[in-house]
Amino acid sequence: MSTFSRTVTRLSLLTAFISTGPLACDSGGGSGSGGSSGPAALETSTMLRGRVVDLDGNPVEGVTVILNSEIMSTNASGRYALETQPATSAVVRYEKPGYMPMTRKTAIVDGHPTVLDVSLRPLATPVLLDASSGGEATGMRGAMIVAPAGAFVDTFGAPVQGMIDVHLTAIDPTKEAELIAAPELIATDEGGDAVLLESFGMLDVTLTQNDSPVQVADGMLVEIRIPAPEGVANPPSEMPLWHFDTDAGEWREEGTLTYDADEKVYVGQVGHFSTWNADQPASATCITGNAVDEHGRPLAGGRVSARGVDYSGMSNATTDDEGRFYIAVRKSSDVSVLVSHREGGGEARVVTSGDADTSVPPTPGDEDCLEVGTWTVERDVYRGADGVSVACDDQGNPLAGTCVESFFSDFSQCFQANGECVVSSGGGTIRYASGARIETDYSLDGGQLSQYTARYYGPGGQLCATGRSVGDITGDDYTFEIQPTGGAAFRMTTDLDTDDTTITCPNGESVTLDSAEQERLDACTGGEGEQECTYEGDSGAGGAGGGGSSGVCMNNGECSNGQICCVLSDDAQGYGICFDAGLCAQIQAGQ
Repeated sequence: MSTFSRTVTRLSLLTAFISTGPLACDSGGGSGSGGSSGPAALETSTMLRGRVVDLDGNPVEGVTVILNSEIMSTNASGRYALETQPATSAVVRYEKPGYMPMTRKTAIVDGHPTVLDVSLRPLATPVLLDASSGGEATGMRGAMIVAPAGAFVDTFGAPVQGMIDVHLTAIDPTKEAELIAAPELIATDEGGDAVLLESFGMLDVTLTQNDSPVQVADGMLVEIRIPAPEGVANPPSEMPLWHFDTDAGEWREEGTLTYDADEKVYVGQVGHFSTWNADQPASATCITGNAVDEHGRPLAGGRVSARGVDYSGMSNATTDDEGRFYIAVRKSSDVSVLVSHREGGGEARVVTSGDADTSVPPTPGDEDCLEVGTWTVERDVYRGADGVSVACDDQGNPLAGTCVESFFSDFSQCFQANGECVVSSGGGTIRYASGARIETDYSLDGGQLSQYTARYYGPGGQLCATGRSVGDITGDDYTFEIQPTGGAAFRMTTDLDTDDTTITCPNGESVTLDSAEQERLDACTGGEGEQECTYEGDSGAGGAGGGGSSGVCMNNGECSNGQICCVLSDDAQGYGICFDAGLCAQIQAGQ
């Protein structure tokens, strides 16, 4: 990632951090409100964004995210953002060596961000198999393949000889963390009809030799043994066998499995390797509801997931532009349904589905879908099925009791950045309904960003603080100095390798926030603050002294006067800065 792009991303996050970050956790403005006295403006950009984590919830950096022709990688926080077009069913792929690939299908809502968070499961530790002579390879939970001699070829179709690595990653669908990291259980049967599946065990088989993929040769068959889930009494003696089609984002029926009660595995024959599944089609119905935010506005682009309580299955959906959702579930079953806010937070309920037959996926407006009512989803507040809410304040504020806390308390009393906000089309000015505003400038030296400044004005027009970059803006560390009017300066230094930020007070005391603590503050403020604002109006104060534009952007629509949103790396969280196209090309060429 170029130092310029990392600076752009950090500047954006610092601006949000200064104006709303810690205040949301201790100002009394309400959890997740950022101290706001009214609802924030809804974001109007059409994009897909989200976060990729492992089974323990840790961010996974460097995951390749593929949507149509758009490709980018997740950053150190596991986040990604892709501009795209509206779609009723887009296929998104997530890939990283050492992890099971993930594919999700989602609707892309027009005029609203759509959030898609996913979990990746690490591949199982490999076991060795001699491809020349064949034999057995046994992995976790008794998962196994049994291959004849000469069964494997490389990506060019040439026979593979010698030892190969066999990753046998078993997935128990009764374990929620593993089910979440597995493909959605929507399938196309042999007749071409879409069905909802109930899983009795999954197995991802990945073969490599010297890190290059290995597959089954044409005309050869390999025995596969899929562990049955723990704790399931009397699994069916026969089960349809399905493989996951990554291009279509659906399971395809391909053969039959037989249950081995002694080994507690399902046994079958396969002619290629991917993720395989022992499933039976479930009798599908659907539920529908309406999602709104805490201000009663429709929650468009929210994520809805349904997980069987008394069956092993999961399905997903996206709320439409009116906040309505339709999601496939098993008939006459208890289902845990989670509706998530696109900026974090959500509400979970357990509902009992109806017995009406409906299509998979459901048809919007289908009167046979069971109505489950209105779900009020508050940003950065999680409300469980037991009705207990966990708010931002309960996460703790790492700045509480430090020298930094008093500065932000004084700063908030002057700045008062409350209510709806509007970002100028050039991105240089952010105006709040309270009358507060932030004006930003930058300057260039030889095509490189050399200086960034910000001025923070309160509702009465009073200057509350000024901020400026200090030292080498393109170095490994980035320092931003904030000086309240009439007071001493604070400094925020970010290590661009670790993303740790150290805030140094005028008395020499300092507080360092690691990535986990900054993630917590992001959760309190809804993540990247600018995304709560609408982008419209004039070009504001931006552009002074630096090439005709200013301001952080997420897409070209946030820039004016024919400029483009210049994003200079694939892991900048989608952030760029408004530049003339020619200047953008010059900077890219100079990296």
